[in-house]
Amino acid sequence: MEFANPGNNNSLIGNVFTKYRITSVSLNAGGANHVVRDNDISFNSGPGLSVNGPGSVIENNNISDNGGTAVALTGSGQRFEQNVVRNNAGIGVSITSNTTALVTITRNSIANNAGLGIDLAPTGPNPNDLAAACADGFPDCDTGPNGKQNFPVLDASSRWTASGVVLNGSLASRPSQTYTIEFFASRAADPSGFGEGEVYLGSTSATTDASGNASFTASLSGANPLGNATTGYFTATATDPGGSTSEFSQALQLSR
Repeated sequence: MEFANPGNNNSLIGNVFTKYRITSVSLNAGGANHVVRDNDISFNSGPGLSVNGPGSVIENNNISDNGGTAVALTGSGQRFEQNVVRNNAGIGVSITSNTTALVTITRNSIANNAGLGIDLAPTGPNPNDLAAACADGFPDCDTGPNGKQNFPVLDASSRWTASGVVLNGSLASRPSQTYTIEFFASRAADPSGFGEGEVYLGSTSATTDASGNASFTASLSGANPLGNATTGYFTATATDPGGSTSEFSQALQLSR
């Protein structure tokens, strides 16, 4: 179902979109500040949801079991929050917008998709660019969707015990900036080794030093984020001060 030239400030709330043969919901070709909330977009033959309106908010939707990419976001200043994105035949959340775009992806459940859970174009995991690769001598200098924000790196010193999960890690990015680091647990890792994020665990902040490096430790309450599972895969994302979120980090396997 395509809403062509929809104008601004449209709301799509509380609907069920199932068994469409093309992109089930498309808010493209104009407009801004749309709200897509509390919808069930599932079991469609093609992709799930496509939104290119800048400033749009997509929250609390179920976007699962679709025959292509679950979500395609191409507008600057969008916010994708508290959605369930599972079992789709393509990428979970694809961001293909231009270099000025910033899309915040926060507190979602993203799991078991055929492609990456979060994919900043081009398709496939984007390696972190470190200081040695940057002309200005600081990490994370490349351009692209969400500035191709570097993802965090989780450290093997992290642990999962009877009292909860403690995740240690680092981030190399722009100097003297404060980033939001979000953490997730999954029963299985993506085949690429990066992501996904089945269960949102919480967040912390990390401020880079004058060289662009930061370390963090997050103590996350709840000993059973994956129910009775005793082995899990833990991942993280980084969101910069402007709201641009990275792809998922490489998954770290932990047992308790």
